[in-house]
Amino acid sequence: MKFPKMHKPSFMAFCLAMALVGCDEKHPELPDPGGRVSTQMSFSLPGSLFRLETKHNESTNGKLDYYFAPTTWRPTGWSLWVASNVYSDAKNPGSDPGRKMKWREGRTAVVRSTHDDSFLSGVKAFIKANKIDLEINYLGYDYLPRSLVDDYSRSRGQYFSQYGENCEKAYKRCADNYFLSPLDRYRGGSRTAYKDWVEPYFHFGTSQMDKSYKEMFVSKGGAGDEKSEFYDWWPTMVFLVNPDGQVVRAWMPQTYSAASVGRVEAALIEDLNISNPKVDPSTVMSQPAIDSYYGKYFIESGIENLLDTLGKILRRNG
Repeated sequence: MKFPKMHKPSFMAFCLAMALVGCDEKHPELPDPGGRVSTQMSFSLPGSLFRLETKHNESTNGKLDYYFAPTTWRPTGWSLWVASNVYSDAKNPGSDPGRKMKWREGRTAVVRSTHDDSFLSGVKAFIKANKIDLEINYLGYDYLPRSLVDDYSRSRGQYFSQYGENCEKAYKRCADNYFLSPLDRYRGGSRTAYKDWVEPYFHFGTSQMDKSYKEMFVSKGGAGDEKSEFYDWWPTMVFLVNPDGQVVRAWMPQTYSAASVGRVEAALIEDLNISNPKVDPSTVMSQPAIDSYYGKYFIESGIENLLDTLGKILRRNG
């Protein structure tokens, strides 16, 4: 969502509109940065790390093939990690049709990618305008669908990533790296379990609003075990990592502290001591994907929908 540029008379109205996240007195066009963590900890990946690479394929007139190559990562400066559930097409968490809690319907993988694209482009524009040395890493933390792997000889990895209107294929205009490091939904696998990876970053302040957020977190099952449907909620999470590899900000939708372009900008201004920053008010409210759940991959879901439609047609004409 984009807003027109604001002039000084509209400052109070803007702050009222952003009351839930607060306004920064030094930079009135920005919200409070949020994303605070209980203690700084080393940023860790769920499992083995892969980087999306390209190569020209002479058999297809030089078109690009996309493939994931094993790689490693270590901090060389400040970095921002945008961790996303890339492929799922689940509409709700869990599999219990009688669930007590209400959840917003999950967005499709394609729609979610447009949110991530808008968020990434806003952050990229800010760091470019202010000449900030910040590495932006996009991280897919869900499994690469088997159907995409099996179809590689035909598709050549074209569907491994989405195309962004602002950032283009694999967000290449906005992200320095497009990584994949899948985690496991439950403990006992070869990779880190989802709850074990995200829970250390859950943090609530002491204000009345923070207490209300904590109550909602508990009511939705956040304080439960890993089997809770709460841990089927796989949104896009954003981490700011310092040159020592420590997470200094973690914007987690699960604790009602989702990232926005404005929040990241405010955090960079504060944590990197940026003076006289250039800010575009029209992008500050852009957020990455939030309504995203663990479950069916979009390719398999599409096939199921097609088969269901065909079945209905056959039954109707039978």
